[in-house]
Amino acid sequence: MNIIGNIKGGTGAQNAFGLSLALTGVVSVTGTIAGGSGGANVATAAHGISIDGNNKVYITGTIIGDYFGRGVYSDYNCELHVSGTITSLNPPATIVPGVQLNAGILYIDDDTIIINKSPISAILATQMRINHNALVSWLFFDEAIGTKTLYTAGISLGNPLEADVRKDTDFGPNDEFTGTLAVPPPESVVKNVPVDNTIGTWAFTDELINRLRNCSTTEITGQQIASANAAPVEIIPNYEKRFAQHSEVYYCGTAVNGTMESSPTWNLTRLTINSIGESVVARANDSWDNYLTATYV
Repeated sequence: MNIIGNIKGGTGAQNAFGLSLALTGVVSVTGTIAGGSGGANVATAAHGISIDGNNKVYITGTIIGDYFGRGVYSDYNCELHVSGTITSLNPPATIVPGVQLNAGILYIDDDTIIINKSPISAILATQMRINHNALVSWLFFDEAIGTKTLYTAGISLGNPLEADVRKDTDFGPNDEFTGTLAVPPPESVVKNVPVDNTIGTWAFTDELINRLRNCSTTEITGQQIASANAAPVEIIPNYEKRFAQHSEVYYCGTAVNGTMESSPTWNLTRLTINSIGESVVARANDSWDNYLTATYV
């Protein structure tokens, strides 16, 4: 027999079962099975399902104990297979088990959650077995310490990925996982860029910006020196050109072809390389004879 739907015990004082299974057979139920509020006597309370024979019963869904009625109750040598949730009412309601088997065997199948909402267990059974490889969790309640949950191996605990956990941080129920996420310190991240739970603090200083503004690369300096010491073939036609060097200072003068070196019509250029590799170019109009003493700007 297959039943799809919800079953609930009644409010009557005796035998107000939602479903009584008195004949031997196999029954499959899909839905919610809940005890009722009637009947204080355990055997005759308003159980959702009362198994009154040596039946095999398969339940997929939720089983809830009520004030007096169990979700499923039996005094017979039955088999009860459950896949779903087994629980009871929240305190301060009268707490009875969701399942009570005084004989027979309770089989816990895959994807089952058992919730004790008080120190009274949601399951009261003389024999209980968890099927091989079934994924099951059972929450226990203690008024002093709160709740504890037992899990079968393989059940997902919602742990984050190792790539999402800080590097070298162990986590998991038994510290079996280790984080691999490397987070740089704020001082290594550009200013105001979000990092970790703060923002970066690294930035160019005014001093560094000024130095970079006047900085010259080896390539640029080499080109300037090569230009200042260019071979005669690079001299502009019809122009005189002179070169001189004093330590790290280079001089170049140009004038119309045939101009005397004492004439003040020379275009003078001075290239200076300082101690940190910066190059400074200045120019003047004077005679080549005065290239050392001319006023360069």
